[in-house]
Amino acid sequence: IVAVFRENGSKARDRYHNYHRGALHWLCRLYHADKKYAGLNTVLGLAGNNIRVFLDYCHAIIAEWMAADSPSLPISWRLQNEAIHRQAVILRENLYSAARSTAEVNQFLERVGRLFEAAHKGPRQSEPEINHFTLRGEVSDLEGRERLDKWLLDAWYEGVLRQLRGNKQKALHDLRQEDWQIAPWLAPLFNLSTRRKKKMSLSGEEVLVLFRGSDTAWKQLFKQKETEFERIGINGSAEQGLLFNE
Repeated sequence: IVAVFRENGSKARDRYHNYHRGALHWLCRLYHADKKYAGLNTVLGLAGNNIRVFLDYCHAIIAEWMAADSPSLPISWRLQNEAIHRQAVILRENLYSAARSTAEVNQFLERVGRLFEAAHKGPRQSEPEINHFTLRGEVSDLEGRERLDKWLLDAWYEGVLRQLRGNKQKALHDLRQEDWQIAPWLAPLFNLSTRRKKKMSLSGEEVLVLFRGSDTAWKQLFKQKETEFERIGINGSAEQGLLFNE
């Protein structure tokens, strides 16, 4: 199809009506660029009010700058961006020594991050960023609800998730209705913004799959969400309550 369009002959004009959307999407993706993380405000955002993380990122940037033998100031954004991405990987690796639910928390981070990445690959014209999620409905059984509560709080304790509270909540039942975001210091791993953007809706059962579901269950969920993202992009509307505004 691309070769035909390049020739720009009669066959291309015949095909244009059917393929123009895909062709435009393909052209736009050629110029797609990942986020660049640099500057004091960015580092403050990545730190998420955590002074230790802020100093870790500052140290990583300075160490990268000194190793590059580049005494001139200011430090280039490219060097800062590389240092920030490397430090995010280090913070990710530190989770393997987590004190709580190590396997579940690590698996959750990988899987939910892949969902956010898939959301940004859909053919939406405006490409709104999706960087947090909300839980809808209850897990059907008590044991499942207890596991979900435990793993959500473990992910929060280990610095993988951040609660985006609309108002004060007092019960775990209420916590399951709140918005959750990957911790800002891990945002570079998935090319995400640290500011609140759009959100996706996940059921309690789906979040359990992200934490501890089998590979088969995870692949099914990923394929389902990928299809929904594609459908939303084509129709230009939020179907089945998948996406919400802030």
